[in-house]
Amino acid sequence: MNVQELISSNDNNTDNESEFTRPVKKSRPCHPVWSHFSWSANNTNIICNICQQRYNPGTGVSTIKEHFTKNHKTEWEQIEQQLLFPHKSTEVYSMKKDPNKIALINAILIRWIICDQQPFSIVKNDEFNLLIEILNPWYKLPKQQTISLKIQDLYEKQYEMFKSYFKNHDSNVALTTDIWISCTNQAYMSITLY
Repeated sequence: MNVQELISSNDNNTDNESEFTRPVKKSRPCHPVWSHFSWSANNTNIICNICQQRYNPGTGVSTIKEHFTKNHKTEWEQIEQQLLFPHKSTEVYSMKKDPNKIALINAILIRWIICDQQPFSIVKNDEFNLLIEILNPWYKLPKQQTISLKIQDLYEKQYEMFKSYFKNHDSNVALTTDIWISCTNQAYMSITLY
């Protein structure tokens, strides 16, 4: 029985103190490295399942990580991969092909591209694609042309909304504009409606 199984059985059987008498930190099962450890027969030590190295039950995860980086490099690389890509072993991303979630992510992506003045080609960037893959492996970024068309559609809708607003209101309005260049040489234009 490894440490995680022993903790789970202890949580489920709180009346059965003979199976596990020493408290174990709740944070232990959170790190995948603990799956490579088991309790000794008398529950006084934690034992590495690979090399049989014994540790005190109060040993922290930093010491265990150090043990793995020095003595079990191959297994440590696998653990690091598990930490980098947790979605492959958890149920966090259960919304595989939820159209509402995809539509929401696309809308936020387009808003970010517009507000942050990102190029449409950001969806081709390898590092950006890796970030998206890690955040949600089932989400596929739209193509650059799709982004361009969606932003054009958004512009058309906003244009029609303003056009309709001014057509339905007979009051007089005044517009002022201001143009400037920032210290980073980006040009800006503001339009204020009074």
